[in-house]
Amino acid sequence: MRAADVWRICQDVAVDSSSLSGWPPQRYAQEGNAFVMRSMKLIHQREISTQQALAAQTWISEFRRGIVSVREIRILNDLEKQTVPVVSATQEWVHIGRDYRIRPAPPSLVAALNIFATEAKIVLPQYHPITNAAEYHFNFHVWHTWMDALGHVNHPTYVDWLDEAFSRVLAQHQIDPVEVVAVAEELHYRASAVANDQVQVTLQLIGATELGELVIRHRIVNTDTQKLFVDGIIIRRLTTQEATVRFSSLWNEK
Repeated sequence: MRAADVWRICQDVAVDSSSLSGWPPQRYAQEGNAFVMRSMKLIHQREISTQQALAAQTWISEFRRGIVSVREIRILNDLEKQTVPVVSATQEWVHIGRDYRIRPAPPSLVAALNIFATEAKIVLPQYHPITNAAEYHFNFHVWHTWMDALGHVNHPTYVDWLDEAFSRVLAQHQIDPVEVVAVAEELHYRASAVANDQVQVTLQLIGATELGELVIRHRIVNTDTQKLFVDGIIIRRLTTQEATVRFSSLWNEK
């Protein structure tokens, strides 16, 4: 399963949890408020196969000033009844009003989302820094059919863009993108892309973990205005040693 599809599972878990608390999407629409993604970290402990039975655990660990909701999500292999997650994520959602401006959530919403304070936020793997690696760019226009109910690009779609950019880098250097395995992602959302925006994705290798996984910094911007949409890092590995060596060397090309 691709990384962005795992992010969509986590989005569904958040929506389902809110619905079970009395706040389905229809109620948000009726009352003129919503949550939008501020940041998210996700670790893929194991790859997920299609048709694999999954279970989810989720809770709100913080709700700062009635504006920033911090949600923890753990995805488990339900068939094996294991307690070790196959995916772990920490999401930060920001509450907005009908005018799309940040504002505190109504008391009825705050009361519905039970808070279980924990110290369980996700921590990404440590890595050794790599400096002066080449940058790679991927440019495209945003499609109308990528818009969500709020009229902007839904947050998992940015992960699709990052993996497409990464796949194109590999393909240019005769490395099969099928070799890629997602390890982790961290995205910070600064602004919303909308239909017809001209977008540029920039990737740059900035480090490697003890296991040889490569840490790639990314930026997604509007090329007309230079507005920053998203930044952060993705961590990826390749399935063969040969591909990993070739992959590492290509970033030193100027």
